[in-house]
Amino acid sequence: MPPFATATKAPTRFALATLVLLAGASHAQALEGKALFEKLLAESGRKAVTATYGTVTESGPASFSAQNVQLTVEGFSQPTTIQALTVQGLREAADGRITYEAIAISQMEQKNNRGSMTLEGFTSANGDIPVVIFKGPRGDRQPGQAVKFDSLTLSGLSGGNNRNDSTFSMGNLAASKANIPLVYDLEGKKQLTGDDRLQVESFVMNDMTGVGNGSTVRLNSFTIAGLDFPTNAASASPMDYMNGLSAMAMKDFTVSTGGKQLASIASIGAGIQPGGDGEINSRFALEGMKVELAALPDPTARAQMQKLGYDTVEGSMVGVSSYNAKTGVLDLSDLTVDMKDMFKLATNYKVSGYTPELAKQLQQAQLESTRNGVEGPALLMQMLPLLSQLKVDNMTLSLTDKSLVGKLLDMQAQQMGTSGEQLAAGAPMMLGMGMAGLGMPGLTEMVTTAVGKFLQQKGTLTASVTPANPVSVGEIMMASQTDPKKLPDMLNLQVRAD
Repeated sequence: MPPFATATKAPTRFALATLVLLAGASHAQALEGKALFEKLLAESGRKAVTATYGTVTESGPASFSAQNVQLTVEGFSQPTTIQALTVQGLREAADGRITYEAIAISQMEQKNNRGSMTLEGFTSANGDIPVVIFKGPRGDRQPGQAVKFDSLTLSGLSGGNNRNDSTFSMGNLAASKANIPLVYDLEGKKQLTGDDRLQVESFVMNDMTGVGNGSTVRLNSFTIAGLDFPTNAASASPMDYMNGLSAMAMKDFTVSTGGKQLASIASIGAGIQPGGDGEINSRFALEGMKVELAALPDPTARAQMQKLGYDTVEGSMVGVSSYNAKTGVLDLSDLTVDMKDMFKLATNYKVSGYTPELAKQLQQAQLESTRNGVEGPALLMQMLPLLSQLKVDNMTLSLTDKSLVGKLLDMQAQQMGTSGEQLAAGAPMMLGMGMAGLGMPGLTEMVTTAVGKFLQQKGTLTASVTPANPVSVGEIMMASQTDPKKLPDMLNLQVRAD
């Protein structure tokens, strides 16, 4: 991933302050319009920033328009230039916030000996911003402080860093109805209070490119709809995160290095839809993933894949699931990884008892254990009473060979001086010897028979758990510790090859 270009710290700070006026201001007097704008610039960095105008027109106490604006940082010879700037309803609130009705910028350019940045256009409407965001250290930011706006658009952003010859560009960005908190505690370690939420109605970025260190990263588009999740894990419910967004999509992602394309993804999409009677349905899909193995920087990895006969790795992944808060049933009906000319791995499961109340209790127990440094087996034992409420209804895992198994056998056999067919024929005996110590002859026979058939016929190997009645996770954990021989019958474990 190439590093994105950056310009000098002070110009970058007041340039961003110009874009959204995210800067500090004193409260000795409530300024408006042009006077407030100039005060924000002056207090947005360590060095003084001054603004000069070709022409300026004040259309009211809180609004003005300016042409040919120059923003100069003390000690820097080259100013940031703005062809046209319009600010409407810019006011300083008494509670340490800045509000505006509309901001528009066209043709902004910033240059210095370290790099450059250009922006064709920027607009934002109905903004409400805390002055602390660019004032003082980050520790001054408090829960409840957030950047808010009804709309924001940006077009034609590009720049470069002369120090490492990296560049970046973005065609356009648009966001609507946003509430962006400044303080987050997603691990519950800060013991914050409050229920602040990150909310964005829609977010879209198009035509992004980053170049640096011989690599190029491109992304055609990235979109999010209905983003809404809590910023404080300690006061949140797992249901909040399960409903965290309505849709997400990414299209045409590519990574190139040394002038050759290394990897690409045609699309990634995810969606969460409410169903009837308290159900939530979700779907995830990754399509058109491709890795050019000849471009891999690791020579060992390249050599191994070449021995297997692969020049590229191509694949896709899809997942479909549902959750019912009333019944506590979590159903992963399909999760499939399909790799072209290699394999297909599919799984599904259904668990019950995962009610919102249990989910919250599990979350709180894990957060508390994290604070106390409890992890691993000790954490599992501590959560055993809660896990006993969670039950496994069924579970299936299947592997379908699409030539990878045969190629792996042939490569291993070549190293051992035998053939792939002979290695496949002898594998059940070797596996049986390894499982003999378990003392479960029935399970050993079932597994060795299925694996032997799979290795020789290259079909599908499936392991399934379908108990007559749902079995709690607590029962499974206790049996695994006290009497593992009970598990195959308890879970009705079946292994077969088709």
